[in-house]
Amino acid sequence: MPKERVMVALAGGMPDVVPVYGNLWGPDYIWKLTGKRFWEVANGPLEPDYGVISAVQRRHSFDMIEPRRYGDGWLVGKDVEENKGMVIATERATGRQFRFDYKGKRWVGLDSSEGETLPLHQRERGYIPEKDEVDHLLAPPVKLISADLEKARFEGELIRKQLGKYFTFLWANAPFTSTIYWLGFATAMRTLMRAPEIFKYIEDRFLSYELTRTVPLMEATGIDAGFLCECYTGDTVSIDKYRKLALPYQSKLVLALHEHGLKSMLWLLGYTVPVLLDTVKLNVGAVQVEQSRKGFVNDIGKVRQIFGPEQCLIGNFDEAIFLTGNRRLIEKAVLAQLDAAGREGGFIMSWGGQLCDDTDPAMVDFFIKASRRYGRYHQ
Repeated sequence: MPKERVMVALAGGMPDVVPVYGNLWGPDYIWKLTGKRFWEVANGPLEPDYGVISAVQRRHSFDMIEPRRYGDGWLVGKDVEENKGMVIATERATGRQFRFDYKGKRWVGLDSSEGETLPLHQRERGYIPEKDEVDHLLAPPVKLISADLEKARFEGELIRKQLGKYFTFLWANAPFTSTIYWLGFATAMRTLMRAPEIFKYIEDRFLSYELTRTVPLMEATGIDAGFLCECYTGDTVSIDKYRKLALPYQSKLVLALHEHGLKSMLWLLGYTVPVLLDTVKLNVGAVQVEQSRKGFVNDIGKVRQIFGPEQCLIGNFDEAIFLTGNRRLIEKAVLAQLDAAGREGGFIMSWGGQLCDDTDPAMVDFFIKASRRYGRYHQ
């Protein structure tokens, strides 16, 4: 069974075959598997169940997947019309119109160049806030009540009904990353230099959200693991700042996940090699590093050497290879991942970034097939 396969790998063992994880954390690519348009999946009403992810699993059948209900509701109260290659949304109450920007994957007002659905991490606060403003904008977390837990249990029932045989996890942003997202990258870097106490104050607030609400709700939902995402590592800030402002928060979240009976996973983006020796001390269940990018090399074999044979690693296959349409290159890259880090178990095959819309699902199918063909442990 897929879930048991992942559990064995997390324990550093060798299941029947290497598990495969579908690293799909947004609507990009997966909308193509649903029979809907991108904006219907991303911006339509919140889907009543896990239909989008179920469609993904009908096509690819990954062993490990994030159960997410898609639809941020932005299109509610708007009529959408397609005309001569343009997609226009008209707000019923005001008549205001928006066009869909295919390149930016966002809606833009026809009377403005401002993106209405710009992701939080692409926005820039522009100034260093004082503590009282942080308190106003990021109020302390509200403690969970029985209704919150009941809602989480209901979600868990939906997940088990539709995705019960798979290993499931939910995301949590590490506070270091959340703080940079909230401030905007340039403002966050200035805050680190000029007001590190403010940066840490914001981090503490985000940590309180995770500990007070996110992790307990994960437990109530009944999913298998919490996956921490740390988007800024060794190529963004100094190792000293990373050790002081990122690692302690990762450690607290990993510990909290374990205390709530959840497995822990950590995804490190950027040039990760300089921070891996420190990451070893976290006792995290599984570690994934981004694929090599921007001139740096995150070699999965080097990662294996640093962590040793018993640590579960998640692969960082370069998903850009899918775009070549070359099955031989995909097969060669799969074998390279297995030979470097997966032959002794404790390994989950995946790619290191996100699939783009130009990815051919047939190439992903072949990746999975090759992983299971060459990743058999018991012949």
